[in-house]
Amino acid sequence: MRIPPFAAGLLMGSADAVPGISGGTMILAIGLYDRFIGAVADVTRLRMRRDSLVFLGIVGLGLVAAVLSFSGLAVSLVSEHRWVMYSLFIGLT
Repeated sequence: MRIPPFAAGLLMGSADAVPGISGGTMILAIGLYDRFIGAVADVTRLRMRRDSLVFLGIVGLGLVAAVLSFSGLAVSLVSEHRWVMYSLFIGLT
């Protein structure tokens, strides 16, 4: 099963919203790590290939959408359910 780039960005952004969890780990877990690293390598070497730019753009949109939507929720949950969330964060890491 192939995960669409936007969903990959959402997962990556969700992981980045949790302290101690890396978005890169999420990309690795869903099987898009090679494609992601290849696209980043293309851009950093100034090889502006359309497919790499589109892929990174879509992943980036998903990442930004997740961070913006989950950050407020995370702050709220940590404020209201501190020990449950601390336990969850420790369990995830």
